[in-house]
Amino acid sequence: RSSKNIKHVAGRWGSVSGFKAAEAFELIRHIDK
Repeated sequence: RSSKNIKHVAGRWGSVSGFKAAEAFELIRHIDK
């Protein structure tokens, strides 16, 4: 995954879940584990 794609996904999850992108990114990393 490119960093741009990761930021896009994190931003999208942030919009959907109501969290900031950074928090959504941590959530995604946690789920991946």
